[in-house]
Amino acid sequence: MGTFLAQLVRSRRGPVYVLVGLIALAIMPLHLVDSPSAWLSCIAPPCLFKRLTHLPCPGCGMTRSLVHLAHGDLVGALLFNPVGPLLFAMLLAVALAALLSARQRQEAGIWIEAHGAWFNAFGVGLGVALLVNGIARIAWIVWGHHASVW
Repeated sequence: MGTFLAQLVRSRRGPVYVLVGLIALAIMPLHLVDSPSAWLSCIAPPCLFKRLTHLPCPGCGMTRSLVHLAHGDLVGALLFNPVGPLLFAMLLAVALAALLSARQRQEAGIWIEAHGAWFNAFGVGLGVALLVNGIARIAWIVWGHHASVW
């Protein structure tokens, strides 16, 4: 993950694309995001795991979590997917690289590569957090007989 992030930060367009994506999340109306409808399936394909099992996958709610964070709503983001704030922080850091000069982006890429083990650990931590969250949600729905909010 460290090498990928270093390359992304160094690139001329990568940080700009991430910045544009975060701006798109920020201008997306919350009332459309909070009630999943047909419009969401036009933007993102429906989750195959959820279609087959009728249970939320570990990533379910991530888009809505990121939109709530882009609107400054941490509580709403945590309700949809508690891993969202960690991913959002990483995306925001990459997006801020769009404001740096080419030389500064190059130096940031070198720093990221020098600390690659930390970034790799962060990536593994994100994956583990997603998996644990997904298993806990499924257990809450199946064994607790609760309705899914995702």
